[in-house]
Amino acid sequence: MPHEVDPTVKFTARLGFIPDEVPRWQGLSLNSRIEICTEEEWGFPYITPEDSAEWGNHQPISFVNPGSPTLSLSKAEREAIYSYRHTFRESNETNAAEYFPNYPVDFNSGVLGPNTVSVDYGDVVRVIFTCTEPYGPGCAMPHPMHLHGNKMAILYVGKWDEVESGVLDESKFNPNPVYRDTITVNTDEFVVVQVAANNPGVWRWHCHVNIHHRSGMAMLLDVGGDTAVEAVRATPASANLCPIQPGSAAETDSSATENESSASGTVNTDSTSEVVDSADAGETGDASTEDADESNSSMLSFTWAMMCGFILVSALY
Repeated sequence: MPHEVDPTVKFTARLGFIPDEVPRWQGLSLNSRIEICTEEEWGFPYITPEDSAEWGNHQPISFVNPGSPTLSLSKAEREAIYSYRHTFRESNETNAAEYFPNYPVDFNSGVLGPNTVSVDYGDVVRVIFTCTEPYGPGCAMPHPMHLHGNKMAILYVGKWDEVESGVLDESKFNPNPVYRDTITVNTDEFVVVQVAANNPGVWRWHCHVNIHHRSGMAMLLDVGGDTAVEAVRATPASANLCPIQPGSAAETDSSATENESSASGTVNTDSTSEVVDSADAGETGDASTEDADESNSSMLSFTWAMMCGFILVSALY
């Protein structure tokens, strides 16, 4: 069981928000975000120091979907996609009074990206989700953190002051933990979970409060590995769910290749059949659209007739 094995990957996931640039009396819209602090870079567990001088070295990320589906891509290709970052708002020292108390100026910039932890098949991942930050109001509210495709062993739930020394007392861990796909992280608490990365793929880990999820409190767990594992992730050509779109660069390349084949006396029958199938699909789609329009028109006429009848009966009585 995952909880019985020493972890091979450890990181701290700091949950939080960044308030938008609006006065408090006009309301407060939020960008939710997570900062992934790996053991290699920040130690484990990572505890934010009281000294705000270090806060500017951190940059939580508001999650956005990767620019392209990454399941079937090579490791290098998907890591390039995961590294994308976009600053949607620079730090603004002039409106510091509108931020939560004690927010460091360098910590107020807003950054988007596909926040991801990449691990290998067979790794055992230990994570601390924490809402125990010395700046602002912590997480302000509970976060039910939900993991797709895997189960978490819930090792421990602790209070903010239990790890001030930077050391976890593993003797307090539950020797027979429950396994769940969702665990709530409360304000001023931390939760220790452990996951066996035995399901190849790309799995979302997110807060299940919809507004928090939609505004960026999410990340991806990418489980890859050797050639055999990567082959499991690959989408078969017969099940291509992302066909080439008309006018795309990929279609242009495909047409050029087809022309070259024709020039050399080779006929690509598969490509021809795909075009015919596509045309048939288009005709079917047009017919379906016409049927839908006729159905909507009939329903509208029926509705008007019912309304007129109701008005007439009301006038008579």
